[in-house]
Amino acid sequence: MDTVIENLVHQQLWTDCKIYNEDANLIRGTPPRKLHPEDAQISSEYVLVSHMRDSVSVRGYTKTFQSVHDASRVVHAVIAEDSTIAYYIVYKSLNPPRRN
Repeated sequence: MDTVIENLVHQQLWTDCKIYNEDANLIRGTPPRKLHPEDAQISSEYVLVSHMRDSVSVRGYTKTFQSVHDASRVVHAVIAEDSTIAYYIVYKSLNPPRRN
C-alpha cells in the first residue's frame, strides 16, 4: 500500500492519503481535481489496492463497498510485477456512460 500512497501523492498529486482499513487494503485521499466531469465537487475517494496476481471478484467488491458505507465508487489501484500502477474506477451499481 505504501507504493500506491507514494504514487498518489507524488505522481497523481493527491492530498491527505492515509491507510483507511489495512485489512481491506483501502486508502483514503483527496484527488487534485474531480474524477468525473459530472461530480459536484472534489471529494475524498477510497482506493482499493491489489496486485496483478490477486483474484478479483464481485464478492470482493461487495465486501469493499460494505466497509465504506457512504461510497458509491472506489478507485481500484492494481500494481503490476514491474511496480506499474493502473487505476480503475469501480462503481457500486450500474452507472450510465459519460456524456461528451
